[in-house]
Amino acid sequence: TLKDVELSSVVIMMNGLPGNMGREVAAACQRRGMELAKVALTGPDFSGESVVVGETTVSLVAGEMADEALTKLVSACKE
Repeated sequence: TLKDVELSSVVIMMNGLPGNMGREVAAACQRRGMELAKVALTGPDFSGESVVVGETTVSLVAGEMADEALTKLVSACKE
């Protein structure tokens, strides 16, 4: 169950980071001890940009780049 999970072992992929609400939710997750993934999905207007939340820099990806980024993220989380 979720109560049995150590929050420090949870990696959150927070999409919508260009917006204020996305950054606030991501920061709240970090304050509770969760790790923020270093990649997030976004629309084409923000693809290739980065957002800093706390001490984590998150790369924003869209379109074809998203598939590759998600595959790498899943592989990294399995390690």
